[in-house]
Amino acid sequence: WLPFYWAGYKQTTRYTYRLLNIKQEEMLWNNMATNIRRNIIKAKEKHRITVQKGISIEAFLRVQTQTFERQQITNKTDIKVLTRLIQACRKRNQGDIWGGYDEKGELHAAAFIVWQNDTAWYLAGGGNPALRDSGAHSLILWECIRHVASFINTFDFEGSMIPGVERFFREFGAIQTPYFTITKGNFSLLD
Repeated sequence: WLPFYWAGYKQTTRYTYRLLNIKQEEMLWNNMATNIRRNIIKAKEKHRITVQKGISIEAFLRVQTQTFERQQITNKTDIKVLTRLIQACRKRNQGDIWGGYDEKGELHAAAFIVWQNDTAWYLAGGGNPALRDSGAHSLILWECIRHVASFINTFDFEGSMIPGVERFFREFGAIQTPYFTITKGNFSLLD
């Protein structure tokens, strides 16, 4: 980032978590923390969660909003931009939304995954706070990884600096990978 530094930019290091060689399913499964494997099994066997690809944008946005409310985070996501991104990815066959449903048809959790070239990214997700204990989020991500492994090699959890989210990604056996956030200009505290 040195040329940016010379041009007056500022940099901070952030982290993402990546799974490499995702075609090796048995290795991925064995590298996961025990609690993630247990949640995946619990979601399938105890709660009878089934994962569906192509769920509606509206259903996805509802569970994402529920997650932000539970975390007491002001949602800074521009819904119109996110909607256009999902539509564009679907049109180009470079992304979709997966959801985990129980036998009553209730959506427990959802994940928006995109891909290009040799990498897939988990861009956004959420879950119904009342149904968090079902393990659906772990199952959805596992099924997404298995799906994209048929045509890519790397899965990127897209990073998070929120301690609980970071731990969840790391427990999938993902490798911490630094990246730079580069900015220029004066930002207020609100920015």
